[in-house]
Amino acid sequence: MIELIKKLSENRPVFHSEFDFQHELAMLIKTEWKPQKIRLEKPINLQDHIQDNKLELDIFLEVAKNEKVGIELKYKTKEDTIIKLV
Repeated sequence: MIELIKKLSENRPVFHSEFDFQHELAMLIKTEWKPQKIRLEKPINLQDHIQDNKLELDIFLEVAKNEKVGIELKYKTKEDTIIKLV
């Protein structure tokens, strides 16, 4: 995963939003890892683990028949100056 993030940052050092980051990472994972299935925002039922028993994984992969991987992203933002273009 670290190598994927490094590769992604070479082409896209800045993202517009968490979804922009999520989508670009998913497309890179699809190209590099070639999972059988890949889904964004996959709903997962987690009985007794969280209050409402629901979670949406940012990226969900089926790598092999019995191998599934869930990725939850944390998109850290940096305070910046916004310039209004007229």
